[in-house]
Amino acid sequence: MALSELLAATLERAHDPKRATDNGEFSPQHAAPVLSAGTLIELEDRLEHGFPLLLRCLYAEIGNGGFGPGYGLVSAEKVVERALAWSEPGVPDLLPFVYWGCTVYSVTTVPTGRVGIVDLDAVDIDGSPLEATFWQYDTLDAFWNAWLSGEELFFPLEDE
Repeated sequence: MALSELLAATLERAHDPKRATDNGEFSPQHAAPVLSAGTLIELEDRLEHGFPLLLRCLYAEIGNGGFGPGYGLVSAEKVVERALAWSEPGVPDLLPFVYWGCTVYSVTTVPTGRVGIVDLDAVDIDGSPLEATFWQYDTLDAFWNAWLSGEELFFPLEDE
């Protein structure tokens, strides 16, 4: 799916409380207001590489969280806060962009764009969340398209 198609399909779901997230049946919600261009730039400037294009578009055109897989897209402010807490020299930015509950997030690396799932309870006290990530998709676009297509994203993990 092209970026414009991903955004159009997401917009349709994001404002329907029962379909905005995978948990809408139990916890209806809808997209939070979009981020202003200035706020988005300020947040991206705090990261080494900024947000991937799709994530930037979701925040700027659909909303600052409250929709998407699992319990939904994490707000841009929280993504940056956690990414900075996890940052390590010489390691790609790890952005926790979808919340699944408890201590589980979908993450994407910047600039590589891979998407995986990490349970923070599985991270050693001195370890990196990157080391405990199970990779699922080569790109954020593929992950988001899978969600829009109704694929189960929480359990299918790439064979290592």
